[in-house]
Amino acid sequence: MKLSTKDMILVSMFAALTAAGTFIRIPMQPVAFTLQTVFVMYSGLLLGGRKAFASQLVYILLGLMGAPVFANGASGPGYILSPSFGYLLGFMLSAYVIGRLGERVKALTRVKAGGILFIGTCLIYLIGLPYLYMIVNFVLGKDIGMAGLLAAGLTPFIFADIIKLVLVAATSSYILRLMKKTGLLNS
Repeated sequence: MKLSTKDMILVSMFAALTAAGTFIRIPMQPVAFTLQTVFVMYSGLLLGGRKAFASQLVYILLGLMGAPVFANGASGPGYILSPSFGYLLGFMLSAYVIGRLGERVKALTRVKAGGILFIGTCLIYLIGLPYLYMIVNFVLGKDIGMAGLLAAGLTPFIFADIIKLVLVAATSSYILRLMKKTGLLNS
């Protein structure tokens, strides 16, 4: 994928915003509540699939290389064994799918954005929950079970994720128009 200078700046900006979303958090175990998913959703709707995927890949690579951008200021390759790393992998898939679906919509309404974002949010959990289960059971050696898995990795976040989804759906078409008007995005 060939990126223009403007595209590289946007990809970097959304990687940085995702990292900033990490530091706006409510500590919970084993997965913290953060605002990262807001920027994952925006990256998909505003940048499109490939650039949104790239922004989340840059974010993850920065953390794996040692920049303290993951939850609780963690970083390094050992973070791959963290219970929450699967959600980060889900960020890449989610951003890509949100972007690809958004590219196919002629007029991005709140309802269409909400549906697309719902699919993207489900994809984060589709990757994050099995990864959480595997790490807790096989790396940490604790038997979490299905009820424990849902209680730790899904239930505490559903209400907040719905609020974030509604917020992004309600504002994304406005931000998209503004970015096009200012020349940050092509029409």
